[in-house]
Amino acid sequence: MKSQHPVPAARALHWHEMQLPVGLQAAAIRSSAEGLDLTPPGFAPNGLVLTFINHKGDLHVRPADAPETEELPASPGLGLLTTAARPLVYRSSSSILFSALVIYIPSNWSDIF
Repeated sequence: MKSQHPVPAARALHWHEMQLPVGLQAAAIRSSAEGLDLTPPGFAPNGLVLTFINHKGDLHVRPADAPETEELPASPGLGLLTTAARPLVYRSSSSILFSALVIYIPSNWSDIF
């Protein structure tokens, strides 16, 4: 006998990407999920990525290109500055409410700093 209640399927998480008027790129996401394994969208490797994260739940961060690296716990309200050539992975094995804003700063902008 077939069940009357469908099993909810896992939703694919998608970044909302936008071009800012000053030449920067940004991406944002907000989601509630039963687990998380997420990387930011790909950017040109010669810039910087500024990430602001807010979450409720257990979140860990590690470099995407080093799966053997220990995952570090992330605190709510976290801000991270990384190189675009080495993106991060945001992971949670339990239920989580997650939102993030990622701003890509091209190399010609980083020379200003």
